[in-house]
Amino acid sequence: MEQKFLGKKILIVDDDEMMREALSSLLLETGAQIDFGENGQVGLEKVKAIKYDLVISDIQMPKMNGVEFLKNVRSINLTEPKFVLITGFSSYTDDQVKKIGANNLFHKPFEFDTFLNELDALILNKEGDI
Repeated sequence: MEQKFLGKKILIVDDDEMMREALSSLLLETGAQIDFGENGQVGLEKVKAIKYDLVISDIQMPKMNGVEFLKNVRSINLTEPKFVLITGFSSYTDDQVKKIGANNLFHKPFEFDTFLNELDALILNKEGDI
């Protein structure tokens, strides 16, 4: 696979270890540097300490869900990092999460090729926000 995200730092925040591993395997092939958090609280501490290019977060998590995590990240820095939410079930719509600062919302299960193409446009600013 092409190393199109070489040098990009990506944080994956999900309470499901299998999902973290699946996304990590996919993104490591692109050359990205991957870090993890198992909930929004852990993710927020990492975002405060490290400058990420992209955060991928589940919505449904214990301690701090993905929407609260997103709101906290945006209160620290309004535009960075790019932020993608993923969910297996949620009442949030694409428009709702974009209004609070997400760049995109993916519903599980999703096709990894489509996911990578969307991340490519987002990370490399080919089209700005998706």
